[in-house]
Amino acid sequence: MVATREEPSDDRLNLAVRHICRNSAAMVGSGFFPAMARDLWQILRCDYAFIGELTKAGDAIETLAVCADGEAAEGLRYELLDTPCANVVGTKTCVYADDVASLFPKDLLLAKMNARGYVGVPIYDGDGRPSGIIVAIYRGRVDDADFSGSAISVFAGRIGAEVDRLRAAHRADQMELRVLQAQKLESLGVLAGGLAHDFNNFLASMLGSADLARLELASDHPAREHLETIREAGSTAAALCRQLLAYAGKGRFQVEHAHISEIVNSQARILRASTGENVTLHFSLTDEEGAVAELDRGQMSQILLNLVINASEAIGEGSEPGLIRVTTGVTECDAGYLRTTYLDTQAPAGTYLFLEVSDDGPGMTEEVRDRLFDPFFTTKFTGRGLGLAAILGIVKSHSGTIKVYSEATKGTTFRILFPVSSSAPERATAGESIDEWRGSGKVLLVDDNDLIRRVGARMLDALGFEPVVAEDGVAALEVLDRQGDDSALVILVILDLTMPRMNGEETYRAMRARYPKLPVILTSGFNEQDTVQHFAGKGLAGFLQKPFQLEDLRKRTREALAAPASA
Repeated sequence: MVATREEPSDDRLNLAVRHICRNSAAMVGSGFFPAMARDLWQILRCDYAFIGELTKAGDAIETLAVCADGEAAEGLRYELLDTPCANVVGTKTCVYADDVASLFPKDLLLAKMNARGYVGVPIYDGDGRPSGIIVAIYRGRVDDADFSGSAISVFAGRIGAEVDRLRAAHRADQMELRVLQAQKLESLGVLAGGLAHDFNNFLASMLGSADLARLELASDHPAREHLETIREAGSTAAALCRQLLAYAGKGRFQVEHAHISEIVNSQARILRASTGENVTLHFSLTDEEGAVAELDRGQMSQILLNLVINASEAIGEGSEPGLIRVTTGVTECDAGYLRTTYLDTQAPAGTYLFLEVSDDGPGMTEEVRDRLFDPFFTTKFTGRGLGLAAILGIVKSHSGTIKVYSEATKGTTFRILFPVSSSAPERATAGESIDEWRGSGKVLLVDDNDLIRRVGARMLDALGFEPVVAEDGVAALEVLDRQGDDSALVILVILDLTMPRMNGEETYRAMRARYPKLPVILTSGFNEQDTVQHFAGKGLAGFLQKPFQLEDLRKRTREALAAPASA
């Protein structure tokens, strides 16, 4: 195993350089490392040579190529603790000329080989950080330590460059996948948002007509039962629209400064009722005052219920009892960690609160993880709704992100992160009771959908108003400009956001310029936060979310007319 008189060390070192030049020109990628490992074995005349890459945790080596007795051998994971390799990583060339197995008795590989000699050298990336090691192991002693150290060091630079190149290529591939995923989500979101917007118009007319019909029927009329069925079906369809809007990232409706643990506690009973008999639900909730963010309570409840039901169903696939943990807390996230989350947010490093749901079920395969947030994707049966896709949209609309940990047979954990808020949490308030308030005077309803105009006019009439309709902003301004004496003036405008010719925002600006004290309620199928932000500080009298029912219209018109006129 040592240099002979016929082949001096300098000649063998020159041979090592030629081998490197030859293989550098001949190949790159995965085929490069086996060739280098065999060259190591040949030049150093060792019994065992391997090239290893340092794991992300930095506690082990994953071999890229192994050459044993001149033949390619199976790769292995090599733990660094209590091995000579631990002394190599990030330091310098390390040579144990003899008795290496005795010096490291816990190194099972050395013991298995009955090794005596060991030579190792670190590999560095382009930024000077340790990325791996090159090792030669001898069954005999290392007689020419200087040559062995010099020769293996010759290999280190070229091998380190190739490891660095492959890592950069892998990062580029991962970035491309994230970009493609983001584009897919964006296109699906645009489609979902458009469908929800149009669908809401039909639902608004359907639910409004059902409300009007109920007003004209006696309480014991047999047709009322059918109307209730229509209203229930419409409400279910409206919930699906909200899921579509959530997936499109436009799903926040009632955002407030809320404590995450308070929201979870309020849902504990329904969550327990939603799990299977063989499932134990455990809560570990923080009481830190800083666990506060701008959250929509209803949508947080939807996230919780969806994740807990999914976890319960996963555990239910087996016969053994299972455990679901719901955990809340506050954590510090650096930029590197945030880049590994599903949404790949550009959020700055800082303090985030987290909501985590984990189970000890069967976990997910790689194929399932790749399609996890696709709309209507399920591993069970069809017709389940948007599910996790809606969660993705809800989290996105809250400027949050998601981290998913799952392996087959090892359970699943969903960790959802939201940027913390410095404001104090608000208490949830009970909804205002329905009354029989009625208005009077002219109300202008502006909407490009004929069904909305017809049904909306009848709803305004039922509330005591004199309805006037216009199909777009241009027509609405013409109506206002044609008004006669004060007794006939329009007292309120209900204005749709999305219209042809002149949209809601343009129409509103024109109305404010000509009629600065006229109250205007904006209506849209999209959520209030995303819609009203364009009207901030401009005197908007209120917002009406489509699809709206009679009592929604009653409440908003009363509030708008009760508020003092703004100039």
